[in-house]
Amino acid sequence: DLRMRDGSRVPYEFASRRLTDSDGSVLGIAGTGRDISARKEREEEYTRVLDLLNHTQQIADVGGWEIDAETREVVWSDYLFELTGRHEDEPTLTEVVDAFLESDQGTIESAVDAALTDGESFSTEARLRRPDGDIRRFDIRGEPVIEDGEVVTLRGAIHDITDRRRREDVLREMHDIISNRHRSFEEQVQALLELGRAELGTEYGTLSEIHGDEYVFESVSADDDSIQQGDVVPVSATNCEIVASTEESLSIGDVERDAPEQTGRAGFAEWGISCYIGAPVFVEDEVYGTFCFYDTDTRAGQFSDWEVTLVDLMSSWASHELQHRQANERLQEQNDQLDEFTSIVSHDLRNPLNVAEGRLELAQEECNSPHLDDVARAHDRMSELIADLLALSHDGD
Repeated sequence: DLRMRDGSRVPYEFASRRLTDSDGSVLGIAGTGRDISARKEREEEYTRVLDLLNHTQQIADVGGWEIDAETREVVWSDYLFELTGRHEDEPTLTEVVDAFLESDQGTIESAVDAALTDGESFSTEARLRRPDGDIRRFDIRGEPVIEDGEVVTLRGAIHDITDRRRREDVLREMHDIISNRHRSFEEQVQALLELGRAELGTEYGTLSEIHGDEYVFESVSADDDSIQQGDVVPVSATNCEIVASTEESLSIGDVERDAPEQTGRAGFAEWGISCYIGAPVFVEDEVYGTFCFYDTDTRAGQFSDWEVTLVDLMSSWASHELQHRQANERLQEQNDQLDEFTSIVSHDLRNPLNVAEGRLELAQEECNSPHLDDVARAHDRMSELIADLLALSHDGD
Protein backbone atom coordinates (compact mmCIF):
# COMPACT_ATOMS: atom_id res chain seq x y z
CA ASP A 1 0.00 0.00 0.00
CA LEU A 2 1.14 3.53 -0.78
CA ARG A 3 0.44 6.18 1.86
CA MET A 4 -0.97 9.33 0.30
CA ARG A 5 -0.49 12.88 1.60
CA ASP A 6 -3.98 12.87 3.13
CA GLY A 7 -3.07 9.77 5.13
CA SER A 8 -5.13 7.32 3.05
CA ARG A 9 -3.62 4.16 1.60
CA VAL A 10 -3.85 3.03 -2.01
CA PRO A 11 -2.89 -0.45 -3.26
CA TYR A 12 0.10 0.03 -5.54
CA GLU A 13 2.11 -2.32 -7.71
CA PHE A 14 5.79 -1.67 -8.41
CA ALA A 15 8.01 -3.19 -11.09
CA SER A 16 11.73 -2.53 -11.51
CA ARG A 17 14.79 -3.61 -13.50
CA ARG A 18 18.53 -2.95 -13.35
CA LEU A 19 20.23 -0.58 -15.78
CA THR A 20 23.66 -1.84 -16.86
CA ASP A 21 26.42 -0.70 -19.21
CA SER A 22 28.07 -2.76 -21.93
CA ASP A 23 30.29 -4.64 -19.53
CA GLY A 24 27.38 -5.51 -17.21
CA SER A 25 28.07 -2.95 -14.50
CA VAL A 26 24.94 -1.74 -12.75
CA LEU A 27 24.33 1.91 -13.45
CA GLY A 28 21.02 2.18 -11.63
CA ILE A 29 17.51 0.87 -11.28
CA ALA A 30 14.51 1.92 -13.35
CA GLY A 31 11.02 1.27 -12.08
CA THR A 32 7.33 1.97 -12.56
CA GLY A 33 4.41 2.07 -10.20
CA ARG A 34 0.70 2.03 -10.77
CA ASP A 35 -2.52 2.26 -8.77
CA ILE A 36 -4.16 -1.18 -8.75
CA SER A 37 -7.27 -0.19 -6.77
CA ALA A 38 -9.58 -1.12 -9.64
CA ARG A 39 -7.93 -4.52 -10.08
CA LYS A 40 -8.15 -5.21 -6.35
CA GLU A 41 -11.85 -4.32 -6.41
CA ARG A 42 -12.39 -6.70 -9.34
CA GLU A 43 -10.54 -9.48 -7.49
CA GLU A 44 -12.59 -8.90 -4.36
CA GLU A 45 -15.80 -8.91 -6.41
CA TYR A 46 -14.70 -12.14 -8.11
CA THR A 47 -14.01 -13.73 -4.73
CA ARG A 48 -17.39 -12.56 -3.44
CA VAL A 49 -19.23 -13.96 -6.48
CA LEU A 50 -17.29 -17.22 -6.20
CA ASP A 51 -18.21 -17.54 -2.51
CA LEU A 52 -21.84 -16.80 -3.37
CA LEU A 53 -21.77 -19.44 -6.11
CA ASN A 54 -20.30 -22.03 -3.74
CA HIS A 55 -22.90 -21.17 -1.10
CA THR A 56 -25.69 -21.44 -3.68
CA GLN A 57 -24.39 -24.83 -4.80
CA GLN A 58 -24.47 -26.10 -1.21
CA ILE A 59 -28.02 -24.90 -0.62
CA ALA A 60 -29.27 -26.51 -3.83
CA ASP A 61 -27.09 -29.63 -3.54
CA VAL A 62 -25.82 -28.89 -7.06
CA GLY A 63 -22.26 -29.26 -8.32
CA GLY A 64 -20.90 -27.96 -11.62
CA TRP A 65 -18.57 -29.73 -14.06
CA GLU A 66 -16.94 -29.21 -17.46
CA ILE A 67 -15.43 -31.62 -19.99
CA ASP A 68 -12.96 -30.55 -22.67
CA ALA A 69 -14.15 -32.05 -25.95
CA GLU A 70 -10.63 -32.64 -27.29
CA THR A 71 -8.73 -33.87 -24.23
CA ARG A 72 -11.75 -35.28 -22.33
CA GLU A 73 -10.32 -33.69 -19.19
CA VAL A 74 -12.89 -33.04 -16.46
CA VAL A 75 -13.06 -30.06 -14.13
CA TRP A 76 -15.33 -30.25 -11.07
CA SER A 77 -16.52 -27.49 -8.76
CA ASP A 78 -15.38 -27.78 -5.15
CA TYR A 79 -18.87 -28.62 -3.93
CA LEU A 80 -19.08 -31.55 -6.32
CA PHE A 81 -16.23 -33.19 -4.44
CA GLU A 82 -18.25 -32.76 -1.25
CA LEU A 83 -21.42 -34.15 -2.87
CA THR A 84 -19.69 -37.29 -4.08
CA GLY A 85 -17.48 -37.68 -1.02
CA ARG A 86 -14.32 -37.79 -3.15
CA HIS A 87 -11.31 -35.62 -2.45
CA GLU A 88 -8.68 -36.67 -5.00
CA ASP A 89 -7.32 -34.38 -7.72
CA GLU A 90 -9.43 -33.51 -10.75
CA PRO A 91 -10.67 -36.91 -12.01
CA THR A 92 -10.50 -38.16 -15.56
CA LEU A 93 -13.74 -38.87 -17.43
CA THR A 94 -13.19 -42.61 -16.95
CA GLU A 95 -12.73 -42.13 -13.20
CA VAL A 96 -15.92 -40.07 -13.06
CA VAL A 97 -17.96 -42.73 -14.83
CA ASP A 98 -16.42 -45.53 -12.77
CA ALA A 99 -17.57 -43.79 -9.58
CA PHE A 100 -21.19 -44.60 -10.46
CA LEU A 101 -22.87 -47.97 -10.08
CA GLU A 102 -21.93 -50.33 -12.88
CA SER A 103 -25.55 -50.72 -13.98
CA ASP A 104 -25.77 -46.94 -14.58
CA GLN A 105 -22.38 -46.37 -16.23
CA GLY A 106 -23.56 -47.20 -19.75
CA THR A 107 -26.31 -44.59 -19.57
CA ILE A 108 -23.81 -41.88 -18.57
CA GLU A 109 -21.27 -42.85 -21.24
CA SER A 110 -23.90 -42.84 -23.99
CA ALA A 111 -25.24 -39.43 -22.95
CA VAL A 112 -21.77 -37.83 -22.71
CA ASP A 113 -20.60 -39.34 -26.03
CA ALA A 114 -23.71 -38.10 -27.84
CA ALA A 115 -23.25 -34.63 -26.36
CA LEU A 116 -19.54 -34.42 -27.30
CA THR A 117 -19.88 -35.84 -30.82
CA ASP A 118 -23.34 -34.68 -31.90
CA GLY A 119 -23.87 -31.62 -29.71
CA GLU A 120 -26.91 -33.05 -27.95
CA SER A 121 -27.81 -31.78 -24.50
CA PHE A 122 -28.91 -34.45 -22.03
CA SER A 123 -30.55 -35.13 -18.69
CA THR A 124 -30.29 -38.48 -16.94
CA GLU A 125 -30.24 -40.07 -13.50
CA ALA A 126 -27.57 -42.31 -12.01
CA ARG A 127 -26.55 -43.73 -8.65
CA LEU A 128 -23.14 -43.20 -7.09
CA ARG A 129 -21.64 -45.08 -4.17
CA ARG A 130 -19.76 -42.73 -1.87
CA PRO A 131 -16.54 -43.93 -0.18
CA ASP A 132 -18.51 -44.40 3.06
CA GLY A 133 -20.79 -46.88 1.27
CA ASP A 134 -23.80 -44.56 1.08
CA ILE A 135 -25.54 -44.77 -2.31
CA ARG A 136 -26.84 -41.43 -3.58
CA ARG A 137 -28.99 -40.73 -6.63
CA PHE A 138 -28.05 -37.81 -8.89
CA ASP A 139 -29.76 -35.89 -11.66
CA ILE A 140 -27.05 -35.24 -14.28
CA ARG A 141 -27.51 -32.58 -16.96
CA GLY A 142 -25.13 -31.55 -19.75
CA GLU A 143 -25.14 -28.74 -22.31
CA PRO A 144 -22.53 -28.58 -25.12
CA VAL A 145 -20.75 -25.33 -26.05
CA ILE A 146 -20.46 -25.16 -29.84
CA GLU A 147 -18.09 -22.92 -31.81
CA ASP A 148 -17.91 -22.92 -35.60
CA GLY A 149 -20.15 -25.99 -35.67
CA GLU A 150 -17.88 -28.01 -33.38
CA VAL A 151 -18.36 -28.97 -29.73
CA VAL A 152 -15.51 -27.44 -27.76
CA THR A 153 -16.77 -27.95 -24.22
CA LEU A 154 -19.49 -29.84 -22.40
CA ARG A 155 -20.76 -28.11 -19.30
CA GLY A 156 -23.29 -29.32 -16.81
CA ALA A 157 -24.47 -29.82 -13.28
CA ILE A 158 -25.11 -32.71 -10.91
CA HIS A 159 -27.97 -32.44 -8.43
CA ASP A 160 -28.37 -34.79 -5.47
CA ILE A 161 -32.01 -35.97 -5.67
CA THR A 162 -31.70 -38.87 -3.21
CA ASP A 163 -33.97 -37.30 -0.58
CA ARG A 164 -36.51 -36.17 -3.16
CA ARG A 165 -36.77 -39.64 -4.66
CA ARG A 166 -37.08 -41.18 -1.19
CA ARG A 167 -39.93 -38.80 -0.35
CA GLU A 168 -41.64 -39.70 -3.61
CA ASP A 169 -41.29 -43.40 -2.75
CA VAL A 170 -42.80 -42.80 0.71
CA LEU A 171 -45.75 -40.90 -0.75
CA ARG A 172 -46.26 -43.63 -3.34
CA GLU A 173 -46.26 -46.30 -0.63
CA MET A 174 -48.65 -44.22 1.45
CA HIS A 175 -51.00 -43.97 -1.52
CA ASP A 176 -50.85 -47.73 -2.04
CA ILE A 177 -51.81 -48.26 1.61
CA ILE A 178 -54.77 -45.89 1.77
CA SER A 179 -56.13 -46.82 -1.68
CA ASN A 180 -56.21 -50.55 -0.89
CA ARG A 181 -59.89 -51.13 -0.11
CA HIS A 182 -59.25 -54.79 0.66
CA ARG A 183 -57.63 -53.65 3.92
CA SER A 184 -59.66 -52.63 6.92
CA PHE A 185 -59.24 -49.18 8.44
CA GLU A 186 -57.30 -50.73 11.34
CA GLU A 187 -54.94 -52.52 8.93
CA GLN A 188 -54.37 -49.33 6.95
CA VAL A 189 -53.60 -47.35 10.11
CA GLN A 190 -51.14 -50.03 11.24
CA ALA A 191 -49.36 -49.92 7.87
CA LEU A 192 -49.16 -46.10 7.99
CA LEU A 193 -47.73 -46.17 11.51
CA GLU A 194 -45.03 -48.62 10.41
CA LEU A 195 -44.26 -46.53 7.32
CA GLY A 196 -44.06 -43.36 9.43
CA ARG A 197 -41.77 -44.98 12.01
CA ALA A 198 -39.41 -46.17 9.27
CA GLU A 199 -39.24 -42.73 7.67
CA LEU A 200 -38.99 -40.75 10.93
CA GLY A 201 -36.75 -43.26 12.71
CA THR A 202 -38.85 -43.47 15.89
CA GLU A 203 -39.58 -46.32 18.29
CA TYR A 204 -43.31 -45.66 18.59
CA GLY A 205 -46.21 -44.64 16.41
CA THR A 206 -49.82 -44.43 17.62
CA LEU A 207 -53.31 -43.38 16.66
CA SER A 208 -55.06 -42.44 19.88
CA GLU A 209 -58.48 -41.24 20.96
CA ILE A 210 -58.97 -38.67 23.70
CA HIS A 211 -61.94 -39.16 26.06
CA GLY A 212 -61.99 -36.24 28.46
CA ASP A 213 -58.98 -36.77 30.71
CA GLU A 214 -58.19 -40.19 29.24
CA TYR A 215 -55.85 -41.02 26.40
CA VAL A 216 -56.76 -44.31 24.71
CA PHE A 217 -54.27 -46.09 22.42
CA GLU A 218 -56.37 -47.23 19.43
CA SER A 219 -53.55 -48.47 17.19
CA VAL A 220 -49.92 -49.02 18.17
CA SER A 221 -46.71 -49.74 16.24
CA ALA A 222 -43.69 -50.20 18.48
CA ASP A 223 -40.35 -51.95 18.88
CA ASP A 224 -41.47 -53.42 22.21
CA ASP A 225 -44.68 -54.28 24.07
CA SER A 226 -44.51 -51.46 26.63
CA ILE A 227 -47.56 -49.92 24.93
CA GLN A 228 -50.52 -52.06 23.87
CA GLN A 229 -53.64 -51.36 21.88
CA GLY A 230 -56.42 -50.45 24.29
CA ASP A 231 -54.10 -49.07 26.98
CA VAL A 232 -55.37 -45.96 28.75
CA VAL A 233 -53.21 -43.23 30.34
CA PRO A 234 -53.96 -39.71 31.61
CA VAL A 235 -53.91 -37.31 28.67
CA SER A 236 -51.95 -34.88 30.87
CA ALA A 237 -49.01 -37.32 30.78
CA THR A 238 -48.61 -36.89 27.02
CA ASN A 239 -47.54 -34.18 24.62
CA CYS A 240 -50.74 -34.97 22.73
CA GLU A 241 -52.57 -32.80 25.26
CA ILE A 242 -50.82 -29.80 23.66
CA VAL A 243 -51.85 -30.95 20.18
CA ALA A 244 -55.46 -31.42 21.29
CA SER A 245 -55.67 -28.05 23.05
CA THR A 246 -54.01 -26.03 20.28
CA GLU A 247 -55.53 -28.12 17.45
CA GLU A 248 -52.18 -27.80 15.67
CA SER A 249 -49.26 -30.07 14.80
CA LEU A 250 -46.39 -30.25 17.26
CA SER A 251 -42.79 -31.35 16.76
CA ILE A 252 -40.08 -31.45 19.43
CA GLY A 253 -36.63 -32.74 18.52
CA ASP A 254 -35.42 -32.78 22.13
CA VAL A 255 -37.92 -32.19 24.94
CA GLU A 256 -35.27 -31.10 27.44
CA ARG A 257 -33.60 -28.76 24.96
CA ASP A 258 -36.58 -27.42 22.99
CA ALA A 259 -39.48 -27.61 25.45
CA PRO A 260 -38.07 -27.72 29.01
CA GLU A 261 -41.46 -26.64 30.37
CA GLN A 262 -42.82 -30.05 29.30
CA THR A 263 -40.26 -32.13 31.21
CA GLY A 264 -42.67 -32.45 34.14
CA ARG A 265 -45.03 -34.65 32.14
CA ALA A 266 -44.96 -38.36 32.95
CA GLY A 267 -44.23 -39.05 29.30
CA PHE A 268 -40.77 -37.55 29.76
CA ALA A 269 -40.15 -37.99 33.49
CA GLU A 270 -41.31 -41.63 33.77
CA TRP A 271 -41.35 -43.09 30.25
CA GLY A 272 -38.36 -41.19 28.86
CA ILE A 273 -40.08 -39.85 25.74
CA SER A 274 -37.48 -37.38 24.50
CA CYS A 275 -38.66 -36.44 21.01
CA TYR A 276 -42.18 -36.14 19.63
CA ILE A 277 -44.09 -35.29 16.47
CA GLY A 278 -47.87 -35.43 16.23
CA ALA A 279 -50.92 -33.93 14.55
CA PRO A 280 -54.58 -33.66 15.58
CA VAL A 281 -57.25 -35.98 14.19
CA PHE A 282 -60.67 -34.36 13.73
CA VAL A 283 -64.18 -35.79 13.48
CA GLU A 284 -66.98 -33.31 12.80
CA ASP A 285 -64.64 -30.38 13.54
CA GLU A 286 -63.91 -31.73 17.02
CA VAL A 287 -60.56 -33.19 18.12
CA TYR A 288 -60.93 -36.97 18.11
CA GLY A 289 -57.33 -37.71 19.10
CA THR A 290 -53.84 -37.64 17.62
CA PHE A 291 -51.67 -39.36 15.02
CA CYS A 292 -48.17 -39.24 16.48
CA PHE A 293 -44.65 -40.68 16.64
CA TYR A 294 -42.11 -40.49 19.46
CA ASP A 295 -38.83 -41.90 20.73
CA THR A 296 -36.74 -42.19 23.87
CA ASP A 297 -33.69 -40.87 21.96
CA THR A 298 -33.30 -37.18 21.21
CA ARG A 299 -32.69 -35.77 17.75
CA ALA A 300 -29.68 -33.64 16.92
CA GLY A 301 -31.96 -31.09 15.27
CA GLN A 302 -35.64 -30.49 14.67
CA PHE A 303 -38.02 -32.55 12.60
CA SER A 304 -37.91 -31.29 9.00
CA ASP A 305 -40.77 -29.60 7.16
CA TRP A 306 -41.13 -32.77 5.09
CA GLU A 307 -41.51 -34.91 8.23
CA VAL A 308 -44.13 -32.57 9.69
CA THR A 309 -45.99 -32.59 6.37
CA LEU A 310 -45.94 -36.40 6.25
CA VAL A 311 -47.53 -36.68 9.72
CA ASP A 312 -50.09 -34.01 8.78
CA LEU A 313 -51.04 -36.02 5.68
CA MET A 314 -51.50 -39.19 7.74
CA SER A 315 -53.62 -37.43 10.36
CA SER A 316 -55.75 -35.78 7.65
CA TRP A 317 -56.42 -39.16 6.06
CA ALA A 318 -57.31 -40.66 9.46
CA SER A 319 -59.70 -37.75 10.09
CA HIS A 320 -61.44 -38.33 6.78
CA GLU A 321 -61.72 -42.09 7.29
CA LEU A 322 -63.01 -41.78 10.87
CA GLN A 323 -65.56 -39.21 9.72
CA HIS A 324 -66.61 -41.58 6.96
CA ARG A 325 -66.71 -44.51 9.37
CA GLN A 326 -68.92 -42.64 11.83
CA ALA A 327 -71.22 -41.63 8.99
CA ASN A 328 -71.43 -45.29 7.94
CA GLU A 329 -72.20 -46.32 11.51
CA ARG A 330 -75.01 -43.78 11.68
CA LEU A 331 -76.31 -44.99 8.33
CA GLN A 332 -76.16 -48.59 9.53
CA GLU A 333 -78.09 -47.60 12.64
CA GLN A 334 -80.70 -45.91 10.46
CA ASN A 335 -80.85 -48.96 8.22
CA ASP A 336 -81.35 -51.20 11.26
CA GLN A 337 -84.19 -48.96 12.40
CA LEU A 338 -85.62 -49.07 8.88
CA ASP A 339 -85.40 -52.86 8.83
CA GLU A 340 -87.24 -52.95 12.14
CA PHE A 341 -89.87 -50.61 10.75
CA THR A 342 -90.23 -52.74 7.62
CA SER A 343 -90.66 -55.83 9.76
CA ILE A 344 -93.43 -54.15 11.76
CA VAL A 345 -95.18 -52.99 8.60
CA SER A 346 -94.89 -56.29 6.74
CA HIS A 347 -95.76 -58.60 9.66
CA ASP A 348 -97.26 -56.89 12.68
CA LEU A 349 -99.70 -54.88 10.54
CA ARG A 350 -100.35 -57.34 7.71
CA ASN A 351 -101.07 -60.36 9.92
CA PRO A 352 -104.04 -58.79 11.78
CA LEU A 353 -105.27 -57.34 8.49
CA ASN A 354 -105.22 -60.80 6.90
CA VAL A 355 -107.23 -62.12 9.86
CA ALA A 356 -109.75 -59.28 9.47
CA GLU A 357 -110.13 -59.93 5.75
CA GLY A 358 -110.73 -63.64 6.42
CA ARG A 359 -113.39 -62.86 9.01
CA LEU A 360 -115.01 -60.38 6.60
CA GLU A 361 -115.36 -63.08 3.94
CA LEU A 362 -117.11 -65.34 6.46
CA ALA A 363 -119.42 -62.51 7.53
CA GLN A 364 -120.32 -61.73 3.89
CA GLU A 365 -121.34 -65.40 3.41
CA GLU A 366 -123.67 -65.28 6.44
CA CYS A 367 -125.37 -61.93 5.75
CA ASN A 368 -125.72 -59.17 3.22
CA SER A 369 -125.04 -55.73 4.71
CA PRO A 370 -123.80 -52.51 3.05
CA HIS A 371 -121.58 -51.98 6.11
CA LEU A 372 -119.52 -55.00 5.14
CA ASP A 373 -118.73 -53.39 1.78
CA ASP A 374 -117.38 -50.34 3.65
CA VAL A 375 -115.21 -52.65 5.74
CA ALA A 376 -113.85 -54.30 2.55
CA ARG A 377 -112.95 -50.92 1.08
CA ALA A 378 -111.19 -49.97 4.31
CA HIS A 379 -109.20 -53.20 4.15
CA ASP A 380 -108.17 -52.42 0.57
CA ARG A 381 -107.06 -48.93 1.58
CA MET A 382 -105.02 -50.35 4.47
CA SER A 383 -103.32 -52.82 2.10
CA GLU A 384 -102.44 -49.95 -0.25
CA LEU A 385 -100.97 -47.93 2.63
CA ILE A 386 -98.87 -50.89 3.78
CA ALA A 387 -97.58 -51.45 0.23
CA ASP A 388 -96.68 -47.74 -0.05
CA LEU A 389 -94.85 -47.79 3.31
CA LEU A 390 -92.85 -50.83 2.24
CA ALA A 391 -91.93 -49.15 -1.05
CA LEU A 392 -90.74 -46.06 0.84
CA SER A 393 -88.66 -48.13 3.27
CA HIS A 394 -86.97 -49.96 0.36
CA ASP A 395 -86.01 -46.56 -1.08
CA GLY A 396 -84.35 -45.72 2.25
CA ASP A 397 -86.66 -42.78 2.97
